[in-house]
Amino acid sequence: PKRESMVYLLGFHLANQARLSAVLDRAEFRHKLLSQLSAAEAVHLMDLGCGSGALSLLTAQELWSYREALDITWEMVDKSQAFLDMAALGIKLLKDDARPVLRRQKLDEYLSREVSSGPREGLVWYQLGYVWNEISRHAKTTQLLLRLLGNGLQKGQRVITILEPASQELAREAMELRDRLVEMGYVMLYPCPHSLGCPMLESKRDWCYSEASWDRPPLVKKVDRILKIDRQRIGVSAYVFVSPDLIAE
Repeated sequence: PKRESMVYLLGFHLANQARLSAVLDRAEFRHKLLSQLSAAEAVHLMDLGCGSGALSLLTAQELWSYREALDITWEMVDKSQAFLDMAALGIKLLKDDARPVLRRQKLDEYLSREVSSGPREGLVWYQLGYVWNEISRHAKTTQLLLRLLGNGLQKGQRVITILEPASQELAREAMELRDRLVEMGYVMLYPCPHSLGCPMLESKRDWCYSEASWDRPPLVKKVDRILKIDRQRIGVSAYVFVSPDLIAE
């Protein structure tokens, strides 16, 4: 597990942060998402299948760039202790006195407990980074996740970020999830300009993904040279949703 987590850290951590950074920058440009959320009393980041914690770490940095005093808490869920240790170290490097909640559990076990305990109070930001393609074929986990997200609307103040591979098959699965969340009552902030059904699903040839360019750090360039690839331009199937009360104004 430690070797696997190190490979993930070298190969995907920074690239996934760059992907989310581009998405959040665009959501900020269009809707002032981060500006509004940074004014909240507190934000609870719930990272499901957190891996190295790339998405939650980046989200915290983005929010603190707007208001450094914002109270952020973390709940990291993964079945690998090595990944949880890595995510906890990343949080500690960001904020030395942070006390993240680490849940070493299979996702269905964690979701079952969360659904049973009822929706949380306050502003909750769900992070789903490359998780849906792993659980969408497991009916029980899928149902529990949708129940968790649906129950969250009862309390309001919810944000969801979803990142999935930009390949045709997996992107279309993410598009179908997008429609289910819209039907549930969530409001689309990115990439769509509306919260209607996705018209691209009507054609099996079409799929939705975003692209961005980034200034790769030296370590990433070195890895790319070894692997004989060039990730200066990166793709991702990405979505940002909020509960209606967060966009009302």
